[in-house]
Formats: sequence, structure tokens, C-alpha cells
Amino acid sequence: MIEEHNFLTDKEQETIKDEIIESSYFPWFWTPVSSSDDYPFFCHVLKSRGQEGVNSDWFNFFYPIVQRFIEKHKLFKGKYEAIRGAVNHTLSLDESCDPHVDFEEDHLVFIMYLTNSSGNTDIYTEKWEEGKLPEYLNRDGKKNLEIQESISPEKGKMICFNGLNYHSVKFQKPKERRLICIFAIKGEQNVVL
Repeated sequence: MIEEHNFLTDKEQETIKDEIIESSYFPWFWTPVSSSDDYPFFCHVLKSRGQEGVNSDWFNFFYPIVQRFIEKHKLFKGKYEAIRGAVNHTLSLDESCDPHVDFEEDHLVFIMYLTNSSGNTDIYTEKWEEGKLPEYLNRDGKKNLEIQESISPEKGKMICFNGLNYHSVKFQKPKERRLICIFAIKGEQNVVL
């Protein structure tokens, strides 16, 4: 895993604050299910799974930030592509979501934390393997997983990890806002995460 504090520039953070976090006009969309169970949240899809093109002009704001991170850390050997992107607004629920992988193929996950809050992202040592484990593990199945990293949401922080590692989110405390931008990127990886 790669973790970098204060990766977003002051100008990027100001845009996010003014036009997303504090804006009454940013388009959030209700999503009733986020994984295998009933974990509702609000989402703004930047690029949909399995579709060509992008869903939002905000893709052109966030994707260059991901590209800057990729180039800085030399993560891919050549071409790479975004296979999913979204801005997520997590709700305060009573528990954490189930451990899951976003795609059953080699990819890297990039998360930009847009706010300070509780609600760590847990990355597990266990990886998805074809024929061995499902894409989503229910809450009962996660008791035996070993946490490799537990990352606290801090505004401006960016992380990257192997997308085949199971991961989950603990829900934040009531009245906190936990906003992230998440991308899944595939390509020939230059480093092993």
C-alpha cells in the first residue's frame, strides 16, 4: 500500500470544499446497496463499471490527480485505464460494511479522502482468488480476516492498494461527513502492492 498525506494541492482542496462539500448544488444520488448487503450511501458516479466514456465532468477534475499519483510512484509500465470512478458520501450506520473487492481482475484502488472523519478503511491481508472466495464476504465471514492496514480518513490524503485485497469501511460517527473519491485502475503494474 502507498499512503501519502496532503497529496491534494490547496487549490484542489479549495475547489472540493466550495463546489462539493459545502455546495447545495453538487449532484448526489441515492444508492441503496453498496456491496452484498444493505449499505446505502450517496454517490456521484464519475465512470461506470463496464461502460465506455465518463458519466460526469467531475471525472476531468479528479482523474488528473490520480494520474499525478500514478506518475509520481511509477505504478504502471505503460498504458492504464480507469475502469470505475466515483465520489462517495458514506452514511453513519451501526457497523462496518462487508469485506469486498471491486473487480475480480488485477487492478489498483485509489482513494482520495476529501474530509476529516472517523470511519477507517480496512485493508485485509486476504486476497480474492478465482474459485476460492466470493467477491463479497458477509459480516459473519470477516471475523477471521486479518487487517493489514487501517487507514484513517484525513482531508487531502491519498492511498493506493492492490484491488484484489479485500477491503471494507467502518462507518463514521453520527453528524460527521465522510467523503471520498475512489478509482479502480487497470494496466500492467510496475510495482507489486
